[in-house]
Amino acid sequence: MNLKFKILWFEDEKVWFEMEKTLIQTIFDEHELIADISYRDGENFDISELTSNDYDLIFMDYKLASDKTGDSIIEEIRGIHVLTDILFYSSDEENMLSSIKSRMKIIEGVYFAKRDVQQFEDKAKRIIEKIIKRSEDIVNLRGFVLDNTSGFETRVISIIDGYWNKLEALDKEKIYDTLRRQVADKREKCDSATSYISSSDFSFSGFNSRFHIIGMTERLCILQRILSIFKEKAQYFEEGVPLNIESIYMEKIGTYRNKLSHIKSGDNTIQVKGKDIIIDQNLHRLLRKNIKEIDSILEKLEAVMK
Repeated sequence: MNLKFKILWFEDEKVWFEMEKTLIQTIFDEHELIADISYRDGENFDISELTSNDYDLIFMDYKLASDKTGDSIIEEIRGIHVLTDILFYSSDEENMLSSIKSRMKIIEGVYFAKRDVQQFEDKAKRIIEKIIKRSEDIVNLRGFVLDNTSGFETRVISIIDGYWNKLEALDKEKIYDTLRRQVADKREKCDSATSYISSSDFSFSGFNSRFHIIGMTERLCILQRILSIFKEKAQYFEEGVPLNIESIYMEKIGTYRNKLSHIKSGDNTIQVKGKDIIIDQNLHRLLRKNIKEIDSILEKLEAVMK
């Protein structure tokens, strides 16, 4: 599971849907997840959508638009071997249960609730938390963190390139100095890298891909240096962006990434800053929260380049 939890919701009463949608979203706030909810009223639904979208959960009302009933759509869904959990609900509870009993072959993975605010929300919450917990293992956590940090690394390169084009010549020289110091620590590649830094076709992405000597920490150091220049000149600087982005990234993400990348099967703790951290639901929530925070910072920086 990534940051988004995808729900396909069949409901013909838009007002009821909007009211319940707001309440359902609060469940995901507790888990530091984003609810991605797609609304359908039952009309003109293309069943092939389910094979091209990986939904985590389906909410299905019994009575839908144009007298279509939810049990027939459930039968279609199970007919194409989509086994996504379904919460089937209705104010006409008796007919809803009768309809599904007549289609016993598709009962697996279908849960029931009365169209009552409290009962619907309680059942929805239990199912959602079951699905989330099922995904919260060390393999998924490591994949989730590594995937997002890889994306961050690429985005930071693009952000640096975008800001680079706005720097004046004297300011670029300050960044060159920082790069030269970083390169000097990688002596075997120093000569060719230093030459490229001073070339007329210099770009940060080209530098990074050609020499592979600047890691995420160094990239963020360069980005901090560039941001401080713009901050001093009150140019192209987005409010809410911290100047100490390197230390924030390492505290929120980098340290955990490094530990998770070396964890062994069966381990249930990682050591961060000398403390044993249990790999449990709290860690999953913390890292989702931290990744959203870093993503928000990068989005603000990217907005300046548009």
